Amino acid sequence: MKVNRDGVDSRYRRGYFAIDPASLKDRNPEQGTAEALQDRAPDTLVTFSAQVKPGAAGKLGVDFLVDARTLSTEDVSGGNKKFNVVLYAAIFAPDGKMVGNQSLKVDQAFDAATYQKIVEKGMLLHMDLNLPPGKNELRMAVRDNRTGNTGTLRAPL
Repeated sequence: MKVNRDGVDSRYRRGYFAIDPASLKDRNPEQGTAEALQDRAPDTLVTFSAQVKPGAAGKLGVDFLVDARTLSTEDVSGGNKKFNVVLYAAIFAPDGKMVGNQSLKVDQAFDAATYQKIVEKGMLLHMDLNLPPGKNELRMAVRDNRTGNTGTLRAPL
């Protein structure tokens, strides 16, 4: 590719890699989340922040604050809105082996007022994990089960 300006280089991709949606039809959503936890680049379709704190008796506390605006909802009776989300926390050793994990599913409907508060302030959820010894890494994921959209974060321990 040529540009009409001196001292400028152009950089561009020669193509891209696309996944055929038909090939994902029979795919297990857990497999997709496991792959997202292995990726070095974060997934960002569901956004969240996390606070990690050591707990008592070899436990690790993780507080997830999920941006509910990045989640889908289902309308249910009485004007309620239902979320269907799974949160994951996995501890990986330096060699890349998973040494502990925990998940938490939220499949719940909320009335209009509570739903509005969740959208404004976020969905706050807590999880406790057993903390194995060593210089490990915590990898977290949030998956919207209705859309398959995922977000991930990493934190050294």
